[in-house]
Amino acid sequence: MPTTDDIAQQRGLLATHRRTLAHLLQQAAAHGGVRFAPPATANGIAEQRAEIARIKAALRGWGETVEDLPDELIKPIDMVPLFDSSDVYLRKRSIETELDELYEWKLIHTSVQGLLLNTLDLQESIRLVGRQFTEESVFQLENNWFSRCSPKGERILTVVSRLRLIRCGPLDELCSIIKDNTINLCIRNLNVEDISLYQRLHQQISTLLEVLREVMVITDGYISSITDKLRKVKP
Repeated sequence: MPTTDDIAQQRGLLATHRRTLAHLLQQAAAHGGVRFAPPATANGIAEQRAEIARIKAALRGWGETVEDLPDELIKPIDMVPLFDSSDVYLRKRSIETELDELYEWKLIHTSVQGLLLNTLDLQESIRLVGRQFTEESVFQLENNWFSRCSPKGERILTVVSRLRLIRCGPLDELCSIIKDNTINLCIRNLNVEDISLYQRLHQQISTLLEVLREVMVITDGYISSITDKLRKVKP
């Protein structure tokens, strides 16, 4: 039988996939609908709907009640190949543009992945600090953030400022979190006499990790889809 944590984890994944789907549907609408959207967007929509269906089936199999939202139901177009070389989309954009877009997504992927890995390490350090809340552990936590995580956050802001082709709602949200000084202030003000600051920091880092993972899902989807499309284009 699934545990409470198992159910909570699946519901968390469901919420993440729903947010990603909503973002992709907005992008498709800007192109006139899913059929005329870039393959990365159309393919991503199909993948998100499939994942949502899988998670809902698992939860219902555990006896959980899950609502069906109209936009997340698998549509016939999700079953249609979207990478045919005769597709309308290939007549709308050049291969050079595709390559430029792929390059930008890879830049985002590399920079976000770096911050994600360091923030995961930081989260583990925060857990250890919670067990032994001393001045030395607080100092190590502060050093970890400002020497490893913060520079990578600044790198993401630099990369995003140079993007010409891609837009991503969760990436904008990530940039807002990085620009916001809340985590910096919380870490600087940590002290062994105020456990509430530690608890607040734990929540802020959890939120940061959730957005980082969401951006990684989107970048992975775009990179995979554009790469597959380029492979199928005849020279």
